Amino acid sequence: MSVMNIATAHNKKSLARRSAVVALTAGLLVAGAAGTASAKEIGSGTGAGITTTACDPFSSLTYKGDARAGETGLSSIMVSYGVKPCNKNQTVTVDARLYLTADPSQVAYDDPAAALSGKFTVFGVKANTSYIAKITLTDAATGAVVASKSIYAAAVYKGV
Repeated sequence: MSVMNIATAHNKKSLARRSAVVALTAGLLVAGAAGTASAKEIGSGTGAGITTTACDPFSSLTYKGDARAGETGLSSIMVSYGVKPCNKNQTVTVDARLYLTADPSQVAYDDPAAALSGKFTVFGVKANTSYIAKITLTDAATGAVVASKSIYAAAVYKGV
């Protein structure tokens, strides 16, 4: 086989690989767009061709972990959250919790009567250990859970 034939064969293989990657990418984009379109259809229809989606009472849920001992000598996790009932006439209670991911019975923080929006800081958490911050909204009249949201949180040492 001549040098020209080897180069041509290599180019054909390379072209075939590129074409396969492009086809796969295009397929994923189409599938992603179809999934997005169907997600918009979830909810109750109004009969006028307009679809409404369910309300999410959570406006935010974030955390900031600090493994540096600092002035307190303790690692800490600060959780910030914001909730608002979807129905303005509904009275809700907020339960804010922080517990170990590996053992949910080890609760580092629990406030069953937390404010609708706020933040809390827990000192003395284990550095480089995974926790779950969970905010639960409960209907005050019925005791039924309206919504719940959780995130992973940790106080991780950062390299120098």
